[in-house]
Amino acid sequence: MNYYFISDNSWFLQGLRKSEADFIQLPLMRDAQFLYIHTDSFFREFNPSPGDVIVLNITNANVFSHIMSHFALVYCRLIIMLPPQLTEKSGGKCLFPVFITDSINIHGLISYMIKAASAPVAFKKASVKEINLFKYVGHGYSVAELSCLMNIHEKSVYQIRRERLMKYGFRTQHPLAFLMSRDILNVSRVST
Repeated sequence: MNYYFISDNSWFLQGLRKSEADFIQLPLMRDAQFLYIHTDSFFREFNPSPGDVIVLNITNANVFSHIMSHFALVYCRLIIMLPPQLTEKSGGKCLFPVFITDSINIHGLISYMIKAASAPVAFKKASVKEINLFKYVGHGYSVAELSCLMNIHEKSVYQIRRERLMKYGFRTQHPLAFLMSRDILNVSRVST
């Protein structure tokens, strides 16, 4: 099993490298890879194996979307770090992806990674209706348009959106939460 730390924030990766002494204590972490996303060559070099633990700290929604389109992520254990104002809680049940706050300390991060390494790779299930709804939300459809298009009541649109965001642990209905949910639902669609 491999461990990857992937970020578009070089300071985050440098901070982890400075904390490498904490990682060396853990035999599993000695070969952890720290990957900075700054070129398209990253996607040619990134080849995760089934069961790998991947920690994503991506602030750019377009980059996040591009990474989530990688077919191999379906078989990996994803830990996604988000700003505290977006996440309601850290971790929760070990169904993937697991969301944690990006303000977590190094020992807390290591703890989640150890937990993830022993958990089975299982994505949160989603219905076709949820997947389609978030796809259309990502394309900019309004609630009224979604209601007509999907032949459901407007209140149902709000309910489906709210429930899915709550399942992922998002605190608010922030636009970034919708985009991330859409991308994650695309991965879970492949896994079902």
